[in-house]
Amino acid sequence: MLSFKTNRFSLRRIDPQVENLTNYLSWLRDTQNSFISGINPTMTLMEIKEYIFSKNSETNCFLLGIYVNTNFHIGNIKAEPIDTINRTCWIGILIGEKKWRGKGVAQETITELMKTLNKDLQINKFYLGVDRENSAAIRAYTKMGFCWESDKTMCLEFKDLIKTIEI
Repeated sequence: MLSFKTNRFSLRRIDPQVENLTNYLSWLRDTQNSFISGINPTMTLMEIKEYIFSKNSETNCFLLGIYVNTNFHIGNIKAEPIDTINRTCWIGILIGEKKWRGKGVAQETITELMKTLNKDLQINKFYLGVDRENSAAIRAYTKMGFCWESDKTMCLEFKDLIKTIEI
């Protein structure tokens, strides 16, 4: 699973040797993005490239860019760690382009990622780390069927996902 499509988006591995990562860098430097855990105003392009190379080389991780019209990078989605023994996975998402926030990107891309991971790797339990103050994310995840498991963790079993979407 290196790439797939949803109704509106293409998701694929980010190639740091080919991609223009300027927008990605600006998302991670923007201190107004308070819910992004990796905010670092001094981050460099080389640090982003090293991060992407590292994630792309890990066997228990998928770091995918979210693209509109196949080439406009609006965010990332990551599955890590993918635990094929316990059939669990943590998912993280970053919608970097502000005009795409609140447009259903998270719901559409996370749902498709979970369906793909379930089909290809039999992953059946998914976790998200969520800041309790990020009400927009909580609304989106709750709409998908995620429930609170602990103070900062939401969880969804695949059998519950199929109750809320048409496969």
